[in-house]
Amino acid sequence: MCEFISFVSDGRDFYAIKKEERRKHNYWIGSDGPDGFQPDSHSYLAERFKLNVDKINKYEFDFVAGKFTIDQLNIEDDAASAERWIKEKSIEDFIDLMAAVRQNGYALQYVPLALKAEIEKQVKGK
Repeated sequence: MCEFISFVSDGRDFYAIKKEERRKHNYWIGSDGPDGFQPDSHSYLAERFKLNVDKINKYEFDFVAGKFTIDQLNIEDDAASAERWIKEKSIEDFIDLMAAVRQNGYALQYVPLALKAEIEKQVKGK
């Protein structure tokens, strides 16, 4: 399992698990999900969105480092579009950072540096 956001493409659209569903399953980046919930597994994403795992492109993005990774291309290369799509997003689209930090201090490493002081202040209740 990855410790960043995984997403897939079927050549028409991009698919990832948003924070509302992660919250419902009490899942944070870097943890094991209950009941087999693994939103950062490409195989899980294929199953969840009813896609053929052999006919999707698999990508990952580390919001802190800003690093886009092509994990596997199985269909026409849409990596440039995938990179634009994910970079238009915020980590907050996928993870409720405040809840994650309160639940698991480990999640603080995923907080962009510019937000760390503010989040630490809120977590400490100041």
